[in-house]
Amino acid sequence: MSRAELMRQMLAPSVTGARAIGLIILCIAIPTIIRAAVDSFVTGCEFSVFLPFVLVAAIFMEWRYAAIVALGSVGLADYLFMTHPTFFAGPCDIYVTGVFLTISTLIIGLVQGIRTRF
Repeated sequence: MSRAELMRQMLAPSVTGARAIGLIILCIAIPTIIRAAVDSFVTGCEFSVFLPFVLVAAIFMEWRYAAIVALGSVGLADYLFMTHPTFFAGPCDIYVTGVFLTISTLIIGLVQGIRTRF
């Protein structure tokens, strides 16, 4: 096996198919549980706990699945942890969501770029 083939196998997404759905659920559920555990005394950082899990999803799965993790995190965090009763009710909600989705896009794009480079 050549070095290039070894690198290609190491950089390929390792979780696909039905296992990917399970990992998507875990990558959304674990940070949600962590955020809910500190919800009573932490405010203003609804999305920060989700970013490492977007990175995990981007590393272990294809970019499409990582994008599902990012979008699912936005929906769930906005529904559970934002102060407004409706989705994206205030300008702060829209700003924070935009920043989170931008950072998630950069994370996913960076991992995908590394994969295609090698």
